[in-house]
Amino acid sequence: MVDVPWGKFPTLTEDQEARRWLQFMANIGRAPNAIDAYGRAVEDHLRFCAGEDTEPLYAKADTVAAWVGEMLERPPVTQLLNARDLLTLGDLQQWLGHKQARTSRPA
Repeated sequence: MVDVPWGKFPTLTEDQEARRWLQFMANIGRAPNAIDAYGRAVEDHLRFCAGEDTEPLYAKADTVAAWVGEMLERPPVTQLLNARDLLTLGDLQQWLGHKQARTSRPA
C-alpha cells in the first residue's frame, strides 16, 4: 500500500469512504503531487459540506454550486484550480456511486 500524508487531511481522514478513495488513487499509481491535490480538494469539499450540514455522498448540484461560489470568493482563485477541484469531486462521487451500486445489488 502506498503511503498517503494523512496528517494534511484531518477531515478527509475521518471520512471512511473518502479515505478509501484517496488510498485507492495512491495505490493505482497517481503521482504524489496529484494525491496531494486530490486530498486538498476533497478536504475542502468535506469541510464545506459539514458547514452546510450536508452529507457529502448525497450532495446535489446546488451544494456543489454553493461550494464553487464560496471558492470564487477566496483570493486569489484561478479557474484552473476550480476545474481541478471539481474534477476531483466528480471522480470521488463516481467512485462512491459505483461502490453504492455494487452494494445495493446482491451478487
